[in-house]
Amino acid sequence: MSKGKCFLTGMVIYVFIFLAGCGIEDGTASLESNGVVDSDGFPVVAVDGGVYFFGDYVYYFDEKTETAALLCNKPNCKHPPMLGGVCNAFLHAAGETYIYEGNIYVPVSEDEGYVLYRVSPDGSGFDPFLTLAQTNEEGLSHLGSCGSNGYYYFALTAFVTELGQLKEDEVFDIYRVEMKENAQPEFLCTMSIERGGLFFMEPSVNGVWVYVYYDDVESKIYFLEEGSQTLQQLFADQIFFEFFNETACYYGTKEGEFYKYEDGEKRVVIEKEEKLENSTSELVYDGKIYISTKEAIEIYTEDGEFINTLSYGTVGAEWDLNDPEHHFQRYLVGVTDGGLYLFYNEWWEGGNQCIYYMPLEEALSGNGEAWQEALSGFMYP
Repeated sequence: MSKGKCFLTGMVIYVFIFLAGCGIEDGTASLESNGVVDSDGFPVVAVDGGVYFFGDYVYYFDEKTETAALLCNKPNCKHPPMLGGVCNAFLHAAGETYIYEGNIYVPVSEDEGYVLYRVSPDGSGFDPFLTLAQTNEEGLSHLGSCGSNGYYYFALTAFVTELGQLKEDEVFDIYRVEMKENAQPEFLCTMSIERGGLFFMEPSVNGVWVYVYYDDVESKIYFLEEGSQTLQQLFADQIFFEFFNETACYYGTKEGEFYKYEDGEKRVVIEKEEKLENSTSELVYDGKIYISTKEAIEIYTEDGEFINTLSYGTVGAEWDLNDPEHHFQRYLVGVTDGGLYLFYNEWWEGGNQCIYYMPLEEALSGNGEAWQEALSGFMYP
């Protein structure tokens, strides 16, 4: 988790790309994971043939047609609330998505608490499935949730004391709930992190990774084995950014080293002469490592061999990286069999937010000129 990432939980997506029919045809997307994503900013789901983007609205980008559609099949729907009516795709995402038995599951913040919704891949169903927390007296950790092996894991925390003051330490209660109708959450364990720490959970083949990031001290990686109620600390290091898959943890340090931790062993994969302080995200997929920096995306094999440096082309090219009045971000949020997804965010008032797409073949050998706008017009609530 680098300092360059932004956290856009609860972000409203007003993307004015309304295609005929508004939504996708049944069967367009196969609900099998077909890529990797960085969901620190907002929930993203990579499936066979496209990508779903979850904010306050749900969109689907089709890699074959290279077009995006609002995931709403309601006849004559006016979509955004300011135009009246209730849109099927209006969904206030409050945590990580989970693909399970042909549907996508996403936690939603509601007045009475947090509810896990079931979303059909063609937009025909947006239905409450399980209640995670009855009230909002405690906050669901937006980034501390994930699905794994037929369970949805999540964390609850109270950020303030009874006197209304911010706690020096944050105590997280970790739960899981089986993916069955009317299932009740099961308490697993409690952990305390120091003030300023950021808490994450990621799925593993036999449990979940638990990651606590600190900006100025060593971050910590834990593992919670399926069925266990005990957190096992694996290691601590000065982690600057990280990526997890079902079997391994990858992370980079500010000193320029990129590590892989797997089966109890940690090894250096990439050693760079320059420090990684300008890096903003990293993804590992299909034997390749993608590292976003402020200037470009560097691509390596998992053995550390250099493949390509991919520029951002015209994305954000009109702004000076050192201009304090026009701070912007560019970082990779997804890699699939079809291509790469880049998030671009202008932080100043009235600034734009976009998702760009590039076919994978172009990314592995091109110079960055093939970026194309997939979704545009992000606005904060």
